[in-house]
Amino acid sequence: MAELPAIETYILESHPDGRTDAYRWRVWLEESVPLWVELSGPQANETHLALPDLHEQLPHALRRYASAHLRADTPVLEQVAGWDAPVELAVEHFVTG
Repeated sequence: MAELPAIETYILESHPDGRTDAYRWRVWLEESVPLWVELSGPQANETHLALPDLHEQLPHALRRYASAHLRADTPVLEQVAGWDAPVELAVEHFVTG
């Protein structure tokens, strides 16, 4: 199974549409591959996590998303480059069990 490259850094940014009901992060994977990641307000509310906890859990959530979307037959960075922008995370990416 293919795995997401290492996450070098990630920062929470304002939503480009000025929305306050969604969270958006700018993520850089290894080799400086940029990725936009978003979590809608309703999905965030369903996690029952505060923003600092969502931020802390983002790498794990993105890895869960990747495990469902990456294939072993294609280079990982090529696949990531083809993902929708932004990557839309959901409650199941943040909450397990």
